[in-house]
Amino acid sequence: MADLPVVELTFQTVAGSPWEGSAVLRFNGETSQSISVREGLTSKQRDDIRWYIEEFMSYPEGGNVSRALDIESQLAKYGRELWSGLRSIPDAAVLLGGFIRDVQHAGGGRLELRADTARDEVAFRTPWELMRVGGGDNGGDGTLLHQLGVTVVRRAKPNVIAPVESLDTSGGLRVLAVVCRPDNTGFLDPRFTPEAIIEAVAGNPQITLDFCRPGTLAALTKTLEDAKNAGQPYHVVHFDGHGTTLPTEAGIGALCFENDDESLDLVRATQFGDLVSRFKVPLVVLEACRTSTKTLDRETVAGALVKQGVGSVVAMGHSVHVDMTRILMQSFYESVSACRSVGDALQAARNQVLSTKARRVRITADAPTVDLQDWFVPQLYQAGNDPVLVPKKPTRRSKKQAADPLFHGFGPEPKAGFHGRGRELHRLERLLIRERAVVIHAPGGMGKTTISREAAHWWLRSGLFPDGAIFVSFEENLTVARLIEQTGVALEGHDFFKRPESERADWIAEQFADRRLLLVWDNFESVLPAFQTGDTPPANHQGESEQIDPVDDAPQVFLSHSSADKMLARRLAADLRDAGVKVWFDEWEIETGDSITQRIQAGLRESDFVAVLLTRQSVEHGWVEKEWQSRINEEAKSGRKLILPLKADDCELPPLLADRAFADFTIEYAAGLKQLLRALGVPTVLAGDGDRRTGSHRSQTIHSDSESAPNDGESPDGSTAGGNRPDDEHIQTRLAEFAKLADAWTRGKTRLLVTCRDPEVGLDSSGLTARSFALGELLIEEGLMLLVGYLDKLGVPRSEREKRGWTADVLRPIVQGALGHPLALELLTPHVKALGPQTVIDDLGKLLASSEQNHHEGRNRSIGYSLEFSIRHLTDASREVLPAIALLSGGCIDKMAQDVTGLDDTAWQTARAEFERLGLIRVDDPWIRPHPVLDVYTSRLEQAPLHDRFLDAAWNLCGAFDQMVRTPDSKVALGLLGGCEVVIRRAIALAVTRGQLEQAVGLASSLKLFLELTGRGSEGADLMTDLARHMTGPDSAASGGGQSPDSQGVDARNQGTYVPRSPEAETLTEIESNLIREAAMSRARTQATAAAEDLTRLLRRLDRVQHWDTHFERASANAILGRIHYNFEHHPSQAIAPLQAAADLFAELEATGFDNGDTTNRAATLGDLANAYVDLGRFDEALAVAEQGLTLDRQRKDNSAVARGLGRIAQILQRQGEYTQAEQRYDEALTAARAAGDDEAEGILWQGLGVMHLDRKRPDEAVPALRQALDAFTRASDTAGQMQVLNSLGNADKNRGHAEAALAWYERSLELAVQLGDLQGQAAARSNRAILLSNQAQTATDRHVRQTLLNQTISEERESLAIQQQLGHPANIAISHNNLAGRLRLLAVARASSPSPDSGATGSDEPVSLAGSPGPVIEPGSPGHELLDEAEHHARTALDLREQLRDPTTYQTLNLLAGIAEARGDASSSAEWRARANAAYAEAQERAGAPSLPPDLVLQLAGLALTARQQQLSLSDALASAGADDPDAFLTTLDGAAPWLRPHLVVLADPNGKRPAVSVPEKFKDTLAGAWEATR
Repeated sequence: MADLPVVELTFQTVAGSPWEGSAVLRFNGETSQSISVREGLTSKQRDDIRWYIEEFMSYPEGGNVSRALDIESQLAKYGRELWSGLRSIPDAAVLLGGFIRDVQHAGGGRLELRADTARDEVAFRTPWELMRVGGGDNGGDGTLLHQLGVTVVRRAKPNVIAPVESLDTSGGLRVLAVVCRPDNTGFLDPRFTPEAIIEAVAGNPQITLDFCRPGTLAALTKTLEDAKNAGQPYHVVHFDGHGTTLPTEAGIGALCFENDDESLDLVRATQFGDLVSRFKVPLVVLEACRTSTKTLDRETVAGALVKQGVGSVVAMGHSVHVDMTRILMQSFYESVSACRSVGDALQAARNQVLSTKARRVRITADAPTVDLQDWFVPQLYQAGNDPVLVPKKPTRRSKKQAADPLFHGFGPEPKAGFHGRGRELHRLERLLIRERAVVIHAPGGMGKTTISREAAHWWLRSGLFPDGAIFVSFEENLTVARLIEQTGVALEGHDFFKRPESERADWIAEQFADRRLLLVWDNFESVLPAFQTGDTPPANHQGESEQIDPVDDAPQVFLSHSSADKMLARRLAADLRDAGVKVWFDEWEIETGDSITQRIQAGLRESDFVAVLLTRQSVEHGWVEKEWQSRINEEAKSGRKLILPLKADDCELPPLLADRAFADFTIEYAAGLKQLLRALGVPTVLAGDGDRRTGSHRSQTIHSDSESAPNDGESPDGSTAGGNRPDDEHIQTRLAEFAKLADAWTRGKTRLLVTCRDPEVGLDSSGLTARSFALGELLIEEGLMLLVGYLDKLGVPRSEREKRGWTADVLRPIVQGALGHPLALELLTPHVKALGPQTVIDDLGKLLASSEQNHHEGRNRSIGYSLEFSIRHLTDASREVLPAIALLSGGCIDKMAQDVTGLDDTAWQTARAEFERLGLIRVDDPWIRPHPVLDVYTSRLEQAPLHDRFLDAAWNLCGAFDQMVRTPDSKVALGLLGGCEVVIRRAIALAVTRGQLEQAVGLASSLKLFLELTGRGSEGADLMTDLARHMTGPDSAASGGGQSPDSQGVDARNQGTYVPRSPEAETLTEIESNLIREAAMSRARTQATAAAEDLTRLLRRLDRVQHWDTHFERASANAILGRIHYNFEHHPSQAIAPLQAAADLFAELEATGFDNGDTTNRAATLGDLANAYVDLGRFDEALAVAEQGLTLDRQRKDNSAVARGLGRIAQILQRQGEYTQAEQRYDEALTAARAAGDDEAEGILWQGLGVMHLDRKRPDEAVPALRQALDAFTRASDTAGQMQVLNSLGNADKNRGHAEAALAWYERSLELAVQLGDLQGQAAARSNRAILLSNQAQTATDRHVRQTLLNQTISEERESLAIQQQLGHPANIAISHNNLAGRLRLLAVARASSPSPDSGATGSDEPVSLAGSPGPVIEPGSPGHELLDEAEHHARTALDLREQLRDPTTYQTLNLLAGIAEARGDASSSAEWRARANAAYAEAQERAGAPSLPPDLVLQLAGLALTARQQQLSLSDALASAGADDPDAFLTTLDGAAPWLRPHLVVLADPNGKRPAVSVPEKFKDTLAGAWEATR
C-alpha cells in the first residue's frame, strides 16, 4: 500500500537449472548496480522441500522424521543465504538496510519481484518468503522477513489487457466459489475449505458468498455472465480443486474442472485467465496444488492469469495439507472482511498458519499431529495496486440474525457428530442439480436420515437451497392429507389452516415454484406395499445384489492375510463368497487337529489366485510373504496372472509387487472389491455401484432361512390369519397421490430428496422420474471417526483412550468388523467401553467365524452380528425379555414396557439398566425408547405369551387414556398416547393378525379419539376405514360384497326401510359389522355422505346374514345412520326413518330379553329422534318421543338419565314458547340430578336453564343459573363443561352490555379449550369474541375505534376458521367462511365511509349504517376494495360447501354475496344473488316442513334488528314502534316459521338501559305489517 515502504527486485537474463542470472534493486527512487543472483537450491534440495510439504505427512514416522527436521533447519539456512545474496554489493546492502529501517518504522512493507522477460520469471519459483534478516554464525537463525511484516509479491507483466485498477464494491463484495471434484483425480471433502470461508464471512453484511454449481467451465461462464447482466458482477473467484499441466502440451498450466458427466476437464490457465479477465474479476484465489510452480519451460497458472489481466492471484507453490488450507482461507477472508488489502490479508493468513503448525497425520479421529512449516507455500501475484476489497468497516451481524431462513422438521445433530460421507454428498449434489427428485436407498441403520439432514444443512449454508429445507417423516405411514398439512405448516405456520383444504396442495406448489427449497421425505418405505404386511420386511429388500452360490467353473481364491487383519479378511471372504467366488479362508478350511502348514499348502495348490491383503502388519508378516512367494515362480513360468495385491492401508508394497496394479481398499472398500471382482472375471452389481433410474430394475427379494417359511398365523400366500393383507389397490392409489404431489411440487425450483430402504419408491410419473442413489457403508477412516465420537459421548475421551492405549490402529479392526455400518458401530461402542477393544474384536471374530450358520446376509450382516454380540453379553434374565423390548420399537412409557416384559419392579430396574448401558434402549423418563436395530429381532419373537402381555398392556394404556382425556389431566393423557402412538398402531395390527378383532377395534377407537383431539381427525377416519378394509377385504365396506348399492327396490336413505334380500349367503361377521359402523362414524365428520352410504350398504348386507342374529347390529347401524344425517349432513328429515327403525329394533330386542331387557339404547335413540323433530319444527312429535324416552328412563330408575330426559323436554317446551312449563321441567330435572349425585348432569341442566333465560332476553336471570352450572361442572371435574358454560356466561354479559366482562369469560373459555386441546371449543370462544367485537364496532362513534374493532374481529374469525379447517367439519368450515366474509364486508364499508387522507374532510363520527341502506359504492382502487375481493372469496367458498351439504342456511351466504355486489355498485349481480337466495330459502323451508316466510322479509327483519341494536333498543320495542300490536306473539310465531332466525335476532337486542324513541322507516313498517299477516 502507499503508506508502506516498497522495494523492487527485478530479475534479468536468468537461465539454467538451478537458475542463475542478475538483478537490480530499486528503493526510494534509487537503483542498485547489477547483482549476481542464483537460486541457491539444487534439484535435490527442491525435491526435499516438495517431499517435506507434500509427502512427509503421509508417513511421519521413523527415518522420515529425521529427514524432515533436517529439511526444516535447511529452510532457515536457505532463508539467510537468500538475504545475504541480495546484499552482495555495497549499494544493494545500503538500499536493503534503508528498506528494513522503514519497514520497522512503518510496521510492514512489500518486496516486489519483477522480471524483464517470461524466462526470467523462473526466479519466481524460489520461496523468497523464507528470507531471514540477520543471523548466521553468530546471530542464530535471524528474523523472518515475513515476521517483520514484509509481503512478497510476484509482479508478472500483463500481455493482454491492463489490470483492473478501480474496484467498485459499493454494492458489497461478491465472492464466487468454484468447487471441482472430477472423477479419478483424488478426492477431498468439498465442504472442508468452503465451510471455513462461510464461517469467515457469515457475519459481514458487505460480503456475499455464492457457489458455482456444477464445477464445469460452462457453468462458471454462465454464472459470471448472469451476474454481469444483473449488475452484480463478482469480485473474487475462488477455485477449489486440483492444478496440473496439460499432458499433451509440456509446460502449459491447467486447472481440473468437471465435465457434465463428472469426468475430468483440463482447462488451460490461459483459457481460464481469459474468462475471468473478460469479466474484470480483480482477485482469483487458486486453492489448487502447484498453481505457482515455475520452470524454464512451464508457465504457472497464477502467472498466466496475471498476464491475462487479473489484478491479484493467490496461488499455491505445492500441494498443501487440508488443515493448512482451512486455517489459511478462514483467516484470509476474515482479514478481507476487516477492510485489509489483499496483500495484508494474505500476510495475516500466513501468520495464522505459522502460529498454528499442528497438522493431522490423517484426516480422521484421534489422528496424531505433527508440526509442519508450510506457511510459505501460498504466494501472491499482482499486476496492479494492492486493492482493499471491502472499503469500509462492516457492521457485524449476530449469528442468530444470519441464521438459516428455514430448517423445519429436522431432528437434532447426530449425538456422535457427522463424519465423512464427502463423496456421497458431492454426488448427491451433482444429481440434484440435474434431477428433480433423488432417492437415497440403503438398509436400515446405514445413515440415510443422517446424511439427508447433513446434506440439507450444508446445501442451505452453501446456497444450493437458500430458501430452506423441510423434513417430513413417513415413519408412521403418513397420509397424503397429513403430508400436505405438515408441509404447509412449515411454510406458513398455523395460518396455513386458514386456507381451504381443496386449495392447499396447489398453494404449496405455487410457493415451491419460485423458491429454491429442499424437501426431504424420510423413511418412505413405510408407505410401500412390501412394508405394510404387518411384519418387518425381509432384511434384504433393499435393492442389493443377490447372493450367488459358487458354481463349478467359478475361480477359487486363496486369501492371504495377517492375523492382525482378521476382521477385514473375514469381511472380504464373505463378500467374495456372496459374489459366487470360491474362497479358501483359513477359518473355514482348517479344523481342529489339522496340520496348518499342510492345509495352507494344499489350499495354495488348489487355488487359481492368491489374493494378498497388504497392510503394514502383513508386509512385515513372514507367513504372508511365504504364501504369495510360493506362487510367484509359477506365475513367471506360466505367464498367467496368479497373484492379486490388495492394498488396505498406506503401507509400502514389497519390491516384487511394487510395480503391479493393485485393488485399492484404502479409500473405499466397495471400490476395491469391485476392482478385485473385475480381475477375477466375476460380473456383479454391488450395492452402492452408482445411481440409476428407479423403475429400470426391480430388486429380487432375498429371504434368509428363518424367513423362507410363513410364520405362525401366516398363510402360504402371504396373507395373515384373521385378516387380509393390506389392500394393494388402496396403497397404490395413495402412492399415485404422493407421486402427483412430488411432480407438482418440483416443477419449479424446489427439489425432492427421498430416503427409503427400497430403491423402488413408486414416485415415477409421466412428468417426474426419481433418480436412485445407493448409500454404501462408511469408509474405514470415517467409521473410525464415528466410533471415536460414540466413545466421547460414553465418557471415554481422547485422554482416557491414550492412557489405555486405544490408538487408531487398535480401534480400526472394530470398524472393519462392523463392515462400516453406522448402526452396528453404535451397538458395539458400549461393549468397547466395558470390555476393551481387543475383547470385542476377539468375540466379534468368533461370531463372524460362524457366519455359515448365521442368517444375516448382505449389508445387513453387520447389524445382525452386532445385535447378536449385544445379546450374547446380556445376562440370562435380560436376554429372556429382550423380545418384549423389540415389540416396543417406537417408544412407550416405562410402566408399559415393564408390563410387557412381565418383570417385577426390582427385576425390571435391573434389566432396564443393562439395556440402557448397552445402548439397546434410551431412557427419557418416563419414556423408554428401544434402539431401531431391534426391529430385525422381531422375527425371532415368541408368540402367544408375549403377544398376550403386549396387547393387554396396550389395552390398559388406552383405557387410562380414555379415562383421563376428559379431565383436567387431558394434556397428560394426550402426551401419554402420543408418545406411544407407534406401539399402539403395532398392537392394532397384531390384534388383527391374531384374529382378536374386538380388541383391535377398541385400541383403534382410543387412537382415533387421540387423533381427533389433536387436530388429526382425517387420520382417525382413515385409521378406521383402513382397519375395516384390512379386516373385511377391500370391497366389503365399499361395495357390499360386490352388490350394487342401488340394486334393491327401496332407497334406505330416503325411506328408512331395508328389504331383506336373499338368496346369497352373507359371510359378514359381527365384529366386522361393528368395525364398519365405527369406520363410518369416524368418516362422518369429514365425509358424511360417504359414511352414510357405507352404513346403508352394511344394512343391506345385514339383511342377508343368516348365521347369526343381526337385530342389535341393524339397530346400532340405523341409530348411527340417523345421527350422521342429523349431526353431520344436517338433514333432520332424513334422520327420522333410521332413528325410528333403530328404536323399533331395540324394542324388539328388549322383548326377547336381550341384555336383560335393558332400554338404555332405545331411550338414547328416542332422544336423538326428538332432536330431529325439533329441528323440523314438529314440536308435538318431538315432545311425544321425548316423553317415551323419559318413561323408559323412569322405569329403569336411572336418575341421571331421567334428569337428562327432563332437560330435553324442557328444551322442547322452551322452543314452543312454553317457558313456565320448561322451567318446571328444569326444576324436576335438577332434583333428579342431585338425587343421582350427577354433577355433570346438573351442570348441563343449569346451563340449559341459563340459556333459556338468555333466549327470553333475561340475561340478569341467566347469570346465576350459569354460575350454578359452572360450580357443578367444577365439582364434576368436567373441564369441557366449564369451557362451554364460560362461553355462555360471556354471552350473558355481552347481552347485559358488560363487554369487558364478556371478553374475560371468553378468554377463560379459550384457555380451557387450549388446555383440553379442544379445537372446537377454541373456535367457539374465538367466534363469540368476534361477535362481541363486531357489535362494539357497529355502535362505535369514532371511526378509528370502529375500524380497530373490526380488524380485531376479523383476526378472531381467521383464527376460528383455521381451527375449523384443522378439524375438518365442512358445515362449521362453511360457517366460519361465511362469518369472515361478513366481517370483511363490514370493514370494507367502514373504510369506504372514512374520508380520504388527502380530502381535508374530518369525517363523520356518527355510526355507519351497515344494514338497512346500501352504503357507499366501493370503486376499484378505492379504500376497502381489496377487502371486498377477499370477502367474496370467502363467501363463495362458504357457498360451495353449503350447497354440497344442502345446508338450509345457504340462503344467508347468497344474501351476503348480494350485499357484496351491492357494495360494488353492481345492481345486476346483486339482483341475481337475491333471486338465488329466495329460491334457496324456499327450498330449505319446504325440506324442513315449516311455515314459510318470504326471504326478503327475513332479510328486512335482520336489518331492523341491526338498527335496533345500533340505537340500543330491544327488538320488541323496535317492533312495537314499527306498528306490531303484539311483538312477543310475533316473535313466538317467528320461532315456528324460522326457528334458526330467532336466536340471531334476539342476541342483537339490548333490553336494558334507556330506550329512546326511534323513527322506523316506512319500508320497515310495511315489512312488519306483511310479516304479521303472514304469521298470524
